[in-house]
Amino acid sequence: MTLRPLVSEALKEWAEEARIPPDLADRALRGRRHRTARRSGTMALAAAATAAIVTGGMLAPRLLDGTPPAATDPASPAATSPASPAPTYPAPTPVDTGAPVPVPREVTPAELPASLDVHTDTGDSPPKKLIAAGRIAVAAYYVSGTEKIGKNSDRAHSTWYLYDPGTGSYEETGWSQVDVAPGLKYAAVLERDLPARRVGILDMATRQVRWIALPQPATDVAWSPDGSRILVTSFDQDPSVRIDISADGNSWKSSPTRRLGFHIVDAASGQVAFHRGASGADGLFDATPFRWSLDGTLVIEPNPAAQRPPAEPGGEPVPNELFYDLDGRLRPPSVQDVGGTYQAAYSSGEAGYSPGGRLYSGRVKPKIPEPARTYSGEELERPPADPGPLTEVLDVATGQVVGRQKMLQVNAWADDGHLIGWQCLGECEDEFDARLALVSLDGSKIVRLSGEARDSQKYGSWHPLLTRR
Repeated sequence: MTLRPLVSEALKEWAEEARIPPDLADRALRGRRHRTARRSGTMALAAAATAAIVTGGMLAPRLLDGTPPAATDPASPAATSPASPAPTYPAPTPVDTGAPVPVPREVTPAELPASLDVHTDTGDSPPKKLIAAGRIAVAAYYVSGTEKIGKNSDRAHSTWYLYDPGTGSYEETGWSQVDVAPGLKYAAVLERDLPARRVGILDMATRQVRWIALPQPATDVAWSPDGSRILVTSFDQDPSVRIDISADGNSWKSSPTRRLGFHIVDAASGQVAFHRGASGADGLFDATPFRWSLDGTLVIEPNPAAQRPPAEPGGEPVPNELFYDLDGRLRPPSVQDVGGTYQAAYSSGEAGYSPGGRLYSGRVKPKIPEPARTYSGEELERPPADPGPLTEVLDVATGQVVGRQKMLQVNAWADDGHLIGWQCLGECEDEFDARLALVSLDGSKIVRLSGEARDSQKYGSWHPLLTRR
C-alpha cells in the first residue's frame, strides 16, 4: 500500500469536515525551517532538503526601537514580495498517474509570469547573490561543519550566511543558530557557544542587534507564524556534542543532555516567559527543539516516551507529541490539531498547502485506518515500478493527483502554479547531487535557481533557509 491512497482519503475527509483556511500555506511555511544536522555520520539528500526547512508568515515584527530600518540601495535585488499581482491559474485537472513523469523543459525566468520576480545565482555554490522566486527567498544558508572540543569529542560548528538587503548578497556571520522572520527584515540569532544566555533580534538592513536576556540556557530559535514572537528552546547543554569518537569517526556517544523547556519572547517589547517541558526528555531524541503549531497558538514537543515500548501489552498508546498553550499549560490534542492545524509542524521540508489552500504537496499524518483492498496474485507478484525522482500535488477537495514533477523534493510554493525544490543533477545517478530549482505545477517547465550542490551528505555542504519575502 503506497502513501497516496492514505493521503487522498485524509484530504477527502478534511474537505468534508472543515474549510481549509486561505492562509494555511503561510502557517505551514512557518512550521518548517532548518535543522542543523545533529550528529548523523551520513545524511541523505532528503535530509539535506529537510535542512532546507521553509519559513514564512503574514506579518513582520513591529519595529523594536521606533525608528525605521535604513533604506536599502534601490539598485540592489529586492527581497520584498514582487509588486506585480500573482496570476490566477485555472483549476488543475487530474493526471494519469500511470503515465511517465514528464521531463521538464528548462526555461528562462523571462518565460514565466513576471509576478514571480525570479532571482537566480546558478554560477555559485554556495550562492553569493539573492535567490528568490514568487513569495519565497533564500533568506540565509549554513555550511555544515564540526569543531573539536577535546581529544575524542566535538560539536556542531556550522557557518551561517545571512542575506544583506543592502548589497543583495549573503554575508558570513558568527551565529550558531539563525531564523529569519517573514518579510526578511529581522533575524533571531544565538551566539556561537551554546547554550546561550541571550537571544538577539538582528535588523537585517542595519545589521544592528538588540539583545534580550533569558532566564534559562538557549539552543534554538524559531519565529512564530505571525512574526511577533520567538520560540527559544532550552537545553542544559549543547545537544550537538559528541564524545568518545572512534579513531575512524564511525562511532561515538551523544553527550548526556536534557531538554528543559521553552521561552516565548515578545519581539516588540522584549518580554520573556519561560515554561518547563513536561517530558523530561533525555537521550537520543534530545536534539529536537520545540516547534510552533501552524497557527501559532500552540507549542509542540516531541514525546520521547512514544519511542519506548508500552509498559503493559495492549496498554494505551503514548502520544507522539505534547501540546502546550502559550502560557506553558499542557493540553490534550483535539481532532482539529490532528486533522490539520499542526500536521506540517514536523514536516521534513515539503511544500504543504498552496497559497490558495486548494492544493497540497507533501507527507500527511492521516489518523484513519488503511482502507481495505483486495490485491490480485499478479499485483502481489509484480515488483513496483520505479518512476525515479517524483513529487506530486494533490487536490485538497478530492485527493486526486493534479500535478507531477520530476523532482527529489519540493519545499515551498512560489505561487499557486509553481514550486521550489531540489532537482537531481544529470540522470540522478547520485541523490546527494542536486540544485535548487523552480518547477511548474504540471512539471513541464523548470528554472535553475542555484548552482550545483554536490555531496550534500557530507560536512562542508550548504543548506538553505527558505523564508516568505
